[in-house]
Amino acid sequence: MKKILLVVPMILALSACKIDMASKMNFSDLTSETPKEVSGMITVEVPACNDYRDSRKESKSLTEAKTKIPGVFAGAKFKECYTSNMKSLAVFDTVFHAGKVVDGNITQDVLFYGNENIGLGIAISESFKNKIKKSMDRLSLGVTKLNILVEVKNDSASDLKLIFLSSYVNFGDKKYTPIIYSDLAVKKDSTFTVKLSDTSVDHLIENRATILAIRSQ
Repeated sequence: MKKILLVVPMILALSACKIDMASKMNFSDLTSETPKEVSGMITVEVPACNDYRDSRKESKSLTEAKTKIPGVFAGAKFKECYTSNMKSLAVFDTVFHAGKVVDGNITQDVLFYGNENIGLGIAISESFKNKIKKSMDRLSLGVTKLNILVEVKNDSASDLKLIFLSSYVNFGDKKYTPIIYSDLAVKKDSTFTVKLSDTSVDHLIENRATILAIRSQ
């Protein structure tokens, strides 16, 4: 079965295999009354970092990535390109937002959020959804995949009890545990990373929001 894959139209020319979107934040950021900026990183797999004819020059695919990625992820700035395990990766720094969703109105392209019931959720703006949907309509499936990873530090005064949904969770041991529905404790001052499942990514794009963890009573 082919997976539903997610790209943006301007990335098609890059012939990329995968795009990773990652962010880091504190748990308290998710319930901020005013959405705040949180660090983000976009990693794009490209055919090569350097020109095969002259390694002192950057490749055409990297040049295209440096031009086009900022047009998709607003404010993205090129950081580096390197090769790891036979894959060439172009890295961009960017900024996302975290805070409460007010009256269902999302003005930021990507917003990580929480409230008294939701531990961790992601929402996207209508305009960002439209860009993504248009790109999917123009793409033959099986070319590019979007991964979304969220690293959260429990900066609250006590341990957290969260029920994680349809995701992969890592508590710092570099091993992601696949979860459908699981009640887990997050110790004070500890950090966990959530990687969205393909189903969660699809749900996010179709509905402009998806929930990754709810608060356990």
